Amino acid sequence: MVVKMNKVVGSTCMIAGTAIGAGMIALPMTLAKLGFLATGGLMAITWLIVYYSALLGTELTLRVGDNVTLSEIARRLSGRGAEMIAMGCVMVLSYALLAAYLYGGSSISASLLQATLEQVIPLTSLIKGAALFLFIVLTLGMRWIDYLNRLIFLALIGLLIITIVGLSQGIKVTTIPQATLETFNLSTWTIALPIIFTSFGFQMMIPAISGYLNRDVISIKRAFWWGSLIPVGVYVTWTLATLGTLTTYQPDLFQKVVSESVDVGEFVQMLSTTTTWNQLQSLVWGVSFFAIITSAFGVALGLVDLWKKLLPLPLTGWSRKMIAALITVLPPFSSALLTPGAFIKALGFAGMILVVIAIILPTYLIYKSDQDKPSSPYALTNNHLVRLSCLAFALGLVGCELFNMVK
Repeated sequence: MVVKMNKVVGSTCMIAGTAIGAGMIALPMTLAKLGFLATGGLMAITWLIVYYSALLGTELTLRVGDNVTLSEIARRLSGRGAEMIAMGCVMVLSYALLAAYLYGGSSISASLLQATLEQVIPLTSLIKGAALFLFIVLTLGMRWIDYLNRLIFLALIGLLIITIVGLSQGIKVTTIPQATLETFNLSTWTIALPIIFTSFGFQMMIPAISGYLNRDVISIKRAFWWGSLIPVGVYVTWTLATLGTLTTYQPDLFQKVVSESVDVGEFVQMLSTTTTWNQLQSLVWGVSFFAIITSAFGVALGLVDLWKKLLPLPLTGWSRKMIAALITVLPPFSSALLTPGAFIKALGFAGMILVVIAIILPTYLIYKSDQDKPSSPYALTNNHLVRLSCLAFALGLVGCELFNMVK
C-alpha cells in the first residue's frame, strides 16, 4: 500500500512538472484581457476537459492492452493512416513549442540585458545563440541532460515559490477588474483558449504513467486528477500575483497589457519594474527563463529520440545523434527567426495541434474500438454526451486558432 501511494505521489509530481512550464509565462499576458470572472470560469472548464482527456488516453492504453504511444495505438485500432496522422501531429506540436521557447527565451534575455547592462543585443543574434546552445545540449547525452534538467527544475520551483510570495506582499487582488473592454472581443477568446490548453500539455506521458502504475485504474485516475489540478492552483496563483502586482502598483502598465500586443520579454520587464526589491526583480527573470528552459529540454528530448528511431539504419553512433539534433533544432530556429512575436503565436498553434492529439484523435479511436464492446473502467469516458461535448470544445479550439491564423 505504501509503495503504491508513493508511486501515485511520484506520478502526480511528474504530471504536474510536465505541465508547469513556459506556458505559465504567457497566461497573465492573455488572461489580463479577459478579466477575473471569465479567467476563473475558463480555467475551470479547461481543467475538467484536460482531466477527461487524460482518462480518455488511459482508456485507449487499457483497450489495446499495452503501454504504447498514441501513434502505435492508432495503427493497431485504425491502421497505418491514423498512425501517420498521430506521428505527424506529435512532430508539428514539438516544433511549434520549440519555436515558442527559442523566441521566448531570447526575448527575455534581450530585455534582461537591456535593463541590467543597458546594452541592446539584436534579438536575431540571441535566437541564434539559443539554438546553438540547445543543439550542443542535445548532443551531450541523456545522463548529462537529465542532471542539468533536474538542477534547473529544482531551481525553477524554488524561485517560483519565493517569487509568488514576494509579489503577493501588499498587492490588492480586488484591483484586478472582473471584466475589461477586451473581454467582449472575439479575438481575446480565440487567443486565450489555445494558450490555456497548451499550458496543460502532459498527455504524451499517459502511456508511461499507465505502465509505471501497473495499469491500476484507480491509481491512474488519482494521479491525473491531482497532477492536472496542481497546475491549476499554480497558474491561478501566478496570474493573480502578477496581474495583481501590475494593477496595484502600475495600473498604466496593466492597461497597456490589456490594450496592446505585448511581447514576453517586455511583459517580464514590466513585472520586474513594479517592485523596489532588487532581488525580487532578479527572481522574476529567473522564473521566466528557467520555465522556458525546462520546457524546451523536455520537448526537444522527445523529438530527437523520435528522429533517432526514424533515421536510416546506416547512420550510427555520433553521426546519428548529430543529425537527429540538427533536424530537431533547425526548423524551430528558422520559425523563431522569421516570425515576429513567435512566442504567443507558436503557443496558440501548438494548442490547436495538442487538442487533436489529446481529444480529437483519441475520441475517434475510442469510437472505432467501441465495436468490440469492451468494458470501460471509467464511466466518464463511456458517456457519449461527455464525449461529444469535449469533442465540440476541441473542434471549437481548432476553429479559434484557424481564425487567429487568417485574421
